[in-house]
Amino acid sequence: MVYINFSDLKFLRKSGNGYFNTALEPIPSENFQLLQGFLEESNSKPILETTKLIDLQKKFSMSSNLISDVYTMQRNSFRLISK
Repeated sequence: MVYINFSDLKFLRKSGNGYFNTALEPIPSENFQLLQGFLEESNSKPILETTKLIDLQKKFSMSSNLISDVYTMQRNSFRLISK
């Protein structure tokens, strides 16, 4: 693994997927420390988000069923009134 630096970071351009391009020559760096998980550590709690999503899905389903039931009640009421 090689850790490099550049004389002027303003000339770095994003090229996608976490990569950068520049016309500058890289400068090898000898004093660096690599710490695993610091840059890409998740800022979400997957279990909490999953339970929130399940709760939201249940609420949506209940609302959808309520609307369907109201529609059915209206339809049946109109049938009874029209007889």
